[in-house]
Amino acid sequence: MAEKMTFAAVPANGDGEPVSVECEFEFGETLADAIELHGEEDIMYFFKRGTKGFLGMRARASIVGGDSPDKVQDVVANADLSKRGREKMSPLEKLMKQLGGLSDEDRKAVIDQLK
Repeated sequence: MAEKMTFAAVPANGDGEPVSVECEFEFGETLADAIELHGEEDIMYFFKRGTKGFLGMRARASIVGGDSPDKVQDVVANADLSKRGREKMSPLEKLMKQLGGLSDEDRKAVIDQLK
């Protein structure tokens, strides 16, 4: 069964109003269906393309979090593709991760300010 999707954009030569269009595309119900419909080479191309985007997101988040290059490489090499999108962290988890990237002196200063 085809999957419905809606896409919207403002035409380059339009009056600035967005145009929204509902489209359908047949992905297939299983990987085997997708390969039969679109061919293994094309399915692999789009799998790699999507996965590279996901891995890039994970790598950039790791870099922004202050991880070392070795840690970033580990995050990418061991990425779990079953975890789609960003992992949800509680505010405390976010704070602890940020504190972990600080020097001992800076970490102590932050803790002193919280007292």
